[in-house]
Amino acid sequence: MARKGWSRNDWSNYIRLLQRQVQLVVTVNFVFFVTKYSTGSELDYDCKKWRLVADILNDLAFFIDLLSPALSGSFFVCACTSSLLRCVVGVAGGATRTAITQHQARRNNLADVASKDGSQETMVNVTALVVSLIMLPLVSGKHVLIWFLFMVFTTVHLYSNYRAVRSLNMETLNLKRATMIIRSWLSSEVIPSVGECNKAEPLFYSFGKRYLGCSLRDLLQYQKR
Repeated sequence: MARKGWSRNDWSNYIRLLQRQVQLVVTVNFVFFVTKYSTGSELDYDCKKWRLVADILNDLAFFIDLLSPALSGSFFVCACTSSLLRCVVGVAGGATRTAITQHQARRNNLADVASKDGSQETMVNVTALVVSLIMLPLVSGKHVLIWFLFMVFTTVHLYSNYRAVRSLNMETLNLKRATMIIRSWLSSEVIPSVGECNKAEPLFYSFGKRYLGCSLRDLLQYQKR
């Protein structure tokens, strides 16, 4: 129901403007958080994790969009939440795409790889549009079938992206890969290969706290002995 004194068009424009404001604020704060509270740009050296996080949040945004008609009293909250998630997806997805494209440009052909990646994405979007136009009359009004197809496609999408991220063999060292190499050398004096290191690299957790030297308390206790 429209607010008293406002038409439905005014209320719709107000929601769009507020969504846009939320998107701008979240985008700026997300970039600030990632660059401020991490060593360097985490979107760069931990691009595999953030690539998968972007895919998960994107599917979560679609889930909220599908759920919002059933929550008529919370439609505004759902709309802002999905917009918030898509802001994070836009920043994380765009940044990690650049890092992955740079990794794939093996012959210093970054522009060529980027253009082919963009063309491939365009072709995928066109194919998805055609399939959507075919499926839309078949699933219209069938809520159970819509949710079933959404769950199936989301599962396939996330699994495919997980396998794609796992197939990347980064030849540079980040904190996780460097920690694995150091631990392997200290325990068995063996340095794992690039493939082994990337295969065993955890995506969503680190290796705990890191210490450089000893704590000041231990140093003072040692001097008192």
